[in-house]
This record gives sequence, structure tokens and C-alpha cells, in this order.
Amino acid sequence: MPELPEVETIIRDLRPKVLGRRFVGATFEWPRLVQNLAQDEFNQRIAGQEILGLERRGKYIIFGLPGEKLIMHLMMSGSLRIRRSDSDPDKYLSANFYLDDGNRLSFCDSRKLGRVWLVDSDAAVVNGMGAEPLLEDFTVDYLAEKLRGRRAPIKPLLLNQATVAGLGNIYVDETLYAAGIRPDRIAGDLTKAEISRIWQAARDVLTRGIANRGTTFRDYKDGFGNAGDNQNALQVFRREGQPCYSCGATIPRIVLRGRSTFFCPECQK
Repeated sequence: MPELPEVETIIRDLRPKVLGRRFVGATFEWPRLVQNLAQDEFNQRIAGQEILGLERRGKYIIFGLPGEKLIMHLMMSGSLRIRRSDSDPDKYLSANFYLDDGNRLSFCDSRKLGRVWLVDSDAAVVNGMGAEPLLEDFTVDYLAEKLRGRRAPIKPLLLNQATVAGLGNIYVDETLYAAGIRPDRIAGDLTKAEISRIWQAARDVLTRGIANRGTTFRDYKDGFGNAGDNQNALQVFRREGQPCYSCGATIPRIVLRGRSTFFCPECQK
């Protein structure tokens, strides 16, 4: 699934290309993409709307329109890229959103799990999410309060979007490795110093992921249709049976609350 660095990369690619442009319409190859409107009504409402902003909330892409928000979630395998309207059709196309400059935004999704909403307020879709880990309101004290007294393992709590917005399986495993914390540690037993290490590691790992333009194993592409490079910087994720770069111990794979999980048994004691 595209996580915070992948979505942020797409938004940074697209923002200078789309701000000030107007939608002229959309065509759909996947009928269940739009969640809250019939396709005809969606087209009527979006036509002529100027793109005033393009932001991210967690893993959501949010287009600011006059009085409305166009929200997209790429889910497991989606991508959003800019193309010329007369270019060849994209593989796994779910929808095209046409702009007034002859470009189109192509929403591609091999698993067809992506979602789109056109709503009056983004709160209707993203309400209840936790702090953004790269912004000032994500502090050590904030994270400590979210984890206080919790008897669940630390990994699934970090995956919970009500705890931290935008973290997913890749970057939680990488964060916990960088912090030296086992993914199955009980969250409420963590010391303030350990929570501080997780806080710093999350910010560092996400910043590196953005700098490397996201992680591509198969589906993810940036806003121009190119693969990311962060897969070459991963320390533990999907490295089962390989030696830890730091200590040489063999990296195992376990299943924790239904999620494949990778860690170093020596560096994360």
C-alpha cells in the first residue's frame, strides 16, 4: 500500500502541474471508484471546478475546490499520475480526470480497491485521524499519551491511523528497527526514552522515504509514472533470511496481528 512517503511524493509531483487548472470532466473504467455519488452527478459537479489546493492527510490525497473537496485513497495498489490527454491508455486504469490544459490525471489500480469522494468537507472522510508525524503536533508527549496503558504490541498501534496518520507496514517495521524496539513489545511497557527513540526514528525513516521518492516493489509509481528508490534503503522490510546490515543476525518474518513483520532479533531486543 502506498504510505505517507509515496503519497507525499505524488502530491509534490502533481501540485505545480495542477494548481490553478480546472477539471473539465472524468471518465471511469471502474464503476465503484466513486464512493458517495453516481458518476453522472460526479461529472456534473466537478466540471469547471478550479483546483485551489492539493494536500495530504495521512494516506489521503485531497484536492481543494471552491466549496468542495475531491478526496482520493490509493489503497493497496493505486497510483495517480499526470498524462497528456492524447497519450496511450494506462495499464489498470480506473479513471481519468481531465484538465483544461490538455492533461489528465490517471487513477490506475490493479486490485481495484482505490476510492474517490467528492464532499463538502474533508472531515466527512478523514475525521478521527491521529497526528501527522512530520508536523509539530506530533511530539514525544503526544505519542507517549497515545501509548499509555495500552497492552497491545507497539506495531499494530503505530499502524492504527488514529495513533499516527500515514504510517503503514513498511515504515513501521523500518521505524522500529531504527529505534531498536521489537515490534511485539507491549506498548504500555515502553519507557519515555524508548518512545522518544520511536518518535525520532519515525520522522527520520519517513523523511528518507520521501527523499528516495517512495518504495516500489511492484505497483507504486510517482506522479510521473516512475518507480521510487527507497526499496534499496530498507533495513529489514522484506529481507527475511538475509543478514542484518548492522550485526549480521538473520532477519526473520513473523505474522503479528495479521501483518507480515520483519525485524532484527539482536538489534531489537
